[in-house]
Amino acid sequence: MGIFDFFRKKSVNSRGEEIKVTYFRYPVDRQSVETCSDKEIISIKDYVKNITTVSIAKQRLNRFKLTINGYGGDTRELYEIPEVCVWARDCFQKIPYLIYFLDHASTYPFVSWLLGPISKTEAFSKEFESTFSDKLTEVMISCSYAASEYIITLGGNDNLFLLFSSQRTAS
Repeated sequence: MGIFDFFRKKSVNSRGEEIKVTYFRYPVDRQSVETCSDKEIISIKDYVKNITTVSIAKQRLNRFKLTINGYGGDTRELYEIPEVCVWARDCFQKIPYLIYFLDHASTYPFVSWLLGPISKTEAFSKEFESTFSDKLTEVMISCSYAASEYIITLGGNDNLFLLFSSQRTAS
């Protein structure tokens, strides 16, 4: 079972000043993924429930690092492993606005897990290329819509959602 880990990383703010930013890391272990355990998802959801204001949501934008551990000996990419993809879709169903909080390094793997499982051969085929764009667009629209709805429930507005959207497309 994962335990939240907090770490600080140096960054530069909009004025060019060096600052320390706090990130929240949550490792999900292989056993939880393969048994479809809700414990990890509930822990993540509890973390998100503590974000009760727009101010806290802004501070946590792109600050959550989600990792799946225990597959180091497996030669497949995580998006090729059916159990990982099922777990990610379950997580997304229960916390559709999670992508708002994921750091950039976690967002793209998470989206690939939502799109999988696919093999490397399939991923580079012409047939997949033609449907990939549609699948990716559908996932990103769902994620963006859920994040927007979540921000509004906190009392936010379209300006905060635009900040979220611009942060996603800038990377």
